[in-house]
Amino acid sequence: VAGGGDSTQGQVDIFSLNRPTPRPVKSLQMGARVRCLEYVPEPSPSEDAETGPHTSTGAVNTICVGLDDG
Repeated sequence: VAGGGDSTQGQVDIFSLNRPTPRPVKSLQMGARVRCLEYVPEPSPSEDAETGPHTSTGAVNTICVGLDDG
């Protein structure tokens, strides 16, 4: 969940969704208003083969945050 309101700073709240009721995990203050959030999926196995070997640290979820200041 992201919020910006009318201020010059934004906030991102991270929730755990693996329970019947979402549980807040962490809240991050951002230096500018949050414009959007985008989930970045892991590359498919065929994309991994094209880019060469890489080591994975396990299941990682990546979310990119778009801010007012770029």
